[in-house]
Amino acid sequence: MRFSIQNRLKNSGVIYILLLMQLMLLFILPSMDGRMNKIRILIYTLFACLSVATVLMFLKENWAKKGINVDGSFLCVVGFIVLCAISALWGISRGTPISDVVRGILPFTWFCYIVIITQALQQKQIENMIRLIGWISIFYALRIITYYMVYVFGHPYQRVTFHLIKATSMIPMVGSLILGFFYIRKKNKNKKYLFGTLVCFIAVMLTETKSMLMGLVGGWIVLGIGVVIYVRKKGVDKKKLVRKVLIVECCLLACMVILMAGTNLGKRWKTMVSISDNNGSIEGNEAEEPEKIVTVDEGSVSVRIIELKMAVKSFINSPIFGQGIGYRWQADGLDYGGPVLYMHNILAYILMDFGILGAAYIIIILVAIIRMNAKMLKKSNGKIEDGGVFLLSFSVIAMAFVYANFFAVFRSIEFVIICSVFFAAMAVEYKKYDRIE
Repeated sequence: MRFSIQNRLKNSGVIYILLLMQLMLLFILPSMDGRMNKIRILIYTLFACLSVATVLMFLKENWAKKGINVDGSFLCVVGFIVLCAISALWGISRGTPISDVVRGILPFTWFCYIVIITQALQQKQIENMIRLIGWISIFYALRIITYYMVYVFGHPYQRVTFHLIKATSMIPMVGSLILGFFYIRKKNKNKKYLFGTLVCFIAVMLTETKSMLMGLVGGWIVLGIGVVIYVRKKGVDKKKLVRKVLIVECCLLACMVILMAGTNLGKRWKTMVSISDNNGSIEGNEAEEPEKIVTVDEGSVSVRIIELKMAVKSFINSPIFGQGIGYRWQADGLDYGGPVLYMHNILAYILMDFGILGAAYIIIILVAIIRMNAKMLKKSNGKIEDGGVFLLSFSVIAMAFVYANFFAVFRSIEFVIICSVFFAAMAVEYKKYDRIE
C-alpha cells in the first residue's frame, strides 16, 4: 500500500515537472501567426513533445491503473470534445478543408489539461503552478517595458504591439492578479508582491491596448469585491485584508492616472469617444447653442461591429450547428489579407462556428461556475487562507472572459493552458468544500 502511494506521488511529480516546463516555455513559444523558421519549428516541436509526454504519462498512471474519475470537470472537457467533433463533421460536410478544421481544433486540445491537473496533481502543486505563472509574468512585463523604452518612448506614432506580437499576451494581466492576491493574503507586509503587481499593471498600460486594460480592471474589480464579500470573519483580520485591497487598488489607480495624464498613453482611450461642436450655424439661428457631435473611434470599434454583424449573419445561415469549426470568413470593410479563422469576440466566434449548441454549452459552464462560487461563499469559513485560490481563479477566469470578448486571444495555446490551470484550481478547491455538509 505504501509503495503504491509512493509510486503515484512519483508519477504525479513527473507530470508536475512536465507542466512546469511547459509554463516556462510559454515565454518563448512563438505566436501562431503562420510564420515559420528553424528556431520556431524547434520550439514548437519541443513544446509538442512535452505536451504529448504529459498526456501519455497521465494515461499510463490514471487510465491504465486507477481509471479516470468521472467528475464535473471531466464531463465539461468531454462535452467540449464532443461539441468540437460535431462541429468538425458539420464543417467538413459543408466544404471546410480538413486542414482548416485541424487548425481550428488544435489550440483547444490543451483544455484536456483541466482533467490532467485535477486528477493527477495535489492542491499544493497547483498553487505552486499559480505562483510560477505570477513570477513568469514579471519577465513578460519587463519584456514589454524594454520594448516600450527602445521602440516607443519618444516616438509618438509607435506602439509596443507593432514590434512585439506577444505584447497582447494575457499573462501580465494574470500576473497582476496573482501577485496582488498573494500580497493581500500574506499576513506579513511582503512588498515584493505589491511591486510585482504594479510592474505587470504598468506593462499592460504601456501596450496601449484598450481591451487588455478593460479586462485587467474588470479582473481587479471582481477580486477586490470578492475579497471583501468572501471574508466574513469580523475583527482585525478583515480590516487588514480590506486595507490591503484598498492599498493595491489605489496604487493601480494612481499608476493609471499618472501614465494616462503624464504621457501620450491616454490618447487612444481619450479619442475613443470624443464630443465636438458643430459650428455650421443656420442663418437666423446664430444665437442658438452649437449642436454637439459625438464621434466614435472608427478603428477597433468599427472592426468589432463589422465582425459581430458577420457572425450574426453566419449564425442565421446555420443556427443549430453554426458554420463548423475551422470556418474561414471575410467581410467588406476588413482587410485581413484573405479569409480568416479568428474573431475578436469569443461569443460571436462561438455563435458563428458552433451555433446554438455552442451557446448552450457556454451558458451551462457559466451557470456552473456561478453556482460553484455561491456554494464556496456559503461553505467556507470566511478566511482568505481557505478557498482564496478559488476566488483568485474565479477572478482570472472572469478577466479572461472579458478580454476574450474584445480581442482575438482565446484561440492561442497560451490562453488555453493558462485558463486550464485556473479552471482546474477552481475545481480542486471546490471539491474540498463541496464535501462539507
